[in-house]
Amino acid sequence: MRFLLTLNIYSNKSLKPLHQMTVEHPAESLEDFIEAISGHDFAIVSVVYVDEHTNERSVKGQIAINYNSISKIVPLVDRP
Repeated sequence: MRFLLTLNIYSNKSLKPLHQMTVEHPAESLEDFIEAISGHDFAIVSVVYVDEHTNERSVKGQIAINYNSISKIVPLVDRP
């Protein structure tokens, strides 16, 4: 399932400590994702990038995110 994460970390494009990232995780719901990251320091997710010109989405590999940096999680539904 895809999620939009709002993170309390600096990005390369902003001086504000806020960054959004679209990720994929095997969880089947928001509740499953929360359960998967609860009690662990890190969650392994696949990063999804969106091409600015074509709006095409592609998975660009896995990263580990510290759950303490996540301030908001929004489940995403597939869009054309």
